[in-house]
Amino acid sequence: MDNDKQSILEFRGYMFKRVKSGLDENQVTDIIEKILNEKDELAKRQGHLSSLMKLAEKTISEADNMAEQIKKEAEAKAKEEAKQLLDTMIAEAMDNVNKQAETLKQGALVEAQEILKKRADELQTKLNQSAQQLCQRMMVQTESLAQELASLKADLEHEASTLPESAVISIAENTGVSLSTKTDKVTPPTTKESGHIVYTNLVEVEILPPRDADEINKLRTFLNELPGIQAEPAVNYVDKTSMKVHTNNEINLTQALSEQNYIKQVFEENENGNHKLKVSLSISSPLDESKDMLSRDVGRILDRR
Repeated sequence: MDNDKQSILEFRGYMFKRVKSGLDENQVTDIIEKILNEKDELAKRQGHLSSLMKLAEKTISEADNMAEQIKKEAEAKAKEEAKQLLDTMIAEAMDNVNKQAETLKQGALVEAQEILKKRADELQTKLNQSAQQLCQRMMVQTESLAQELASLKADLEHEASTLPESAVISIAENTGVSLSTKTDKVTPPTTKESGHIVYTNLVEVEILPPRDADEINKLRTFLNELPGIQAEPAVNYVDKTSMKVHTNNEINLTQALSEQNYIKQVFEENENGNHKLKVSLSISSPLDESKDMLSRDVGRILDRR
């Protein structure tokens, strides 16, 4: 047993037989070849592993690059989609704001127009009332002046009746009153002529500024003196005075009114099928009117003498 142990050499797990000259040459050769084969195999495996490591590193690098590229593309796409979404949201928000603003604008405009119309109606009413009050005061003053002139005329006629004609003429010359003995005659209205409208039933006569209450009353009196005509009381507005005239026969009112010396102009107008007469008065000062009246009165006195 001990002899067997002495005939075998163990070296790093390999068992070698002892022979007279040393170790068994065949056995050593086999073991060396085996070791070399293992070494070659390991070398091959190491090369393969090295290739796999390089391939893995390359794959990882490419994967990292690809991931980075994908990340960048995803971020760019996300930003673009976010921008488009934001632009869409902003556009929708602006559209809603514009619609709401337009609605508010229209509402405010309608409200403002209603307020302005209400205010304008109130002002028009106040102006009409003020104009009517002013015209009434003017009419009262005109009536008072007419009464004074009538009284003066009566006194003048009484005094003139007791004086000789030469004295009456001297007084007239000193006062600057015309001694014309011609009286104003009203030309009666004529019948329908070519180119003129004949009014029947109802005609609206508008007296335009400047206006005078006395002249308007004179106009109404003149109309009422025409045969078959009745003039209603005048209604005063801010920009005009309106008078409705009823007619029962054919009368050329345009010509009849144009022939009166206190009327400056008369023209016809058609509004929505309704014919109107618009009148402009020849307004003179109270002094000129008084002188004309006194001139006519003195002329009549001289005629009687």
